[in-house]
Amino acid sequence: MTSTIPTTGQISMKQIREYIGLNNTVHLSSATNPLSLRQIFYSPIGTTNLDTYPYFAISSLRGCKFAAYVNSARSLAAGSALSNKIDGTQELWFGLSNPVQNSGYGQSGLLYTRNLGLPIKLHIQATSGNLNSLSLDTYSRANNSFNSYLCGSQGGASFEVVNDLHQIRLYTDINSLSEFIIRIIPMLDGGTEGTGEHVISMSLVYIDKEESSSSFGGPIRR
Repeated sequence: MTSTIPTTGQISMKQIREYIGLNNTVHLSSATNPLSLRQIFYSPIGTTNLDTYPYFAISSLRGCKFAAYVNSARSLAAGSALSNKIDGTQELWFGLSNPVQNSGYGQSGLLYTRNLGLPIKLHIQATSGNLNSLSLDTYSRANNSFNSYLCGSQGGASFEVVNDLHQIRLYTDINSLSEFIIRIIPMLDGGTEGTGEHVISMSLVYIDKEESSSSFGGPIRR
């Protein structure tokens, strides 16, 4: 499940700062370092530039959200549960949305199409068995660099990584089941967990029906 900045009522700078994971002064609408809220939620595609809207106030942040999406266009946010019992794979793309640009799709330029400066923490916790059959591919930073992890490598029951991520791929081994909860947490200052996390329960199963006929024990998935 993902949380959204409230659409009604009063909102404060402190509330927004806590949402995105910033334990310092946060700026509203200018071009700043760290990024202002206008740059975070309203930047044009592929940049952290200021948008061209003539008016921006804290009320402009009502309805904005950080979320994981199941398509690269960031137009379909993931729900609270995902399951793949065909090939045991799930891809997710991260995005920041607002109610104005592209009908609220997650296409603010800070995360679309690459991550231009928002550290994100992934915390994966097994809900059945362990994570020894689960792998994670991550895509990070502006140059789309790639890393692959075995999620059981940190003790078996949980796995954690922080980076400037914009896309991930989770997949379970052949003839295995991986059940877990993944928390996707914005951390703008690199150390403070934001309250705007997206939590998803996942069940990934991959049964290779052709494995028994292969003299090499079935295909290798990567």
